[in-house]
Amino acid sequence: DLVETYREATFRDVEIAPQHPLSWNEGFAEDVEFTPEEARERHMNQYAAVTDIDTNIGRILDTLEAQGRMENTVVIYTSDHGLSLGQHGFFGKGNGTRPLNMYDISIRVPLLLYSPLLGNGIQVDRCTDHFDTFQTVCELCGIKPEDHRPDIQYPGRSYLPLAMGQDNEDWDDARFGEYGDLRMIRTPDYKLIRRYKGGSDELFDLSK
Repeated sequence: DLVETYREATFRDVEIAPQHPLSWNEGFAEDVEFTPEEARERHMNQYAAVTDIDTNIGRILDTLEAQGRMENTVVIYTSDHGLSLGQHGFFGKGNGTRPLNMYDISIRVPLLLYSPLLGNGIQVDRCTDHFDTFQTVCELCGIKPEDHRPDIQYPGRSYLPLAMGQDNEDWDDARFGEYGDLRMIRTPDYKLIRRYKGGSDELFDLSK
């Protein structure tokens, strides 16, 4: 039913790139030509999935509100990885191409926070990852993970001060990625991808 609500949608906000040559992802499950009609069907399903998620998150928040628990609740909305829906000429994630990719659309994820501790409408333009989310949850709960497992050096850093609107000049915006034969380091200005063994490496000037 949700898919059908988007039957007549224009999808003006979706930028579809020309499909990469099939040799670019030869042997992969997505190694098929997609027609404009098939691409449209995929976008209908994606919009329906997002609508379903939004609806049910709304049900959770409405229930918390009705129970008077929103003032004692932290909500973190995020996901595990991104996904291409025709952008860059393919459908899929980091393994949606051969060779594998580290496109921003594959590695960036949403991150929305609600907490009575936080101000409204704060947008933080710094680079974080889920190691930092782990540390942030620990700080919100008053937990120091190393107190429970001193044998582990936990990565990441709490971004709670950033989320509370505090400027943090020494925050490290370099992010790292590992996927299959890929290793990546990304800053706000550059992205370096190394392929092992002997693959073609990539360096991007993101400002250009």
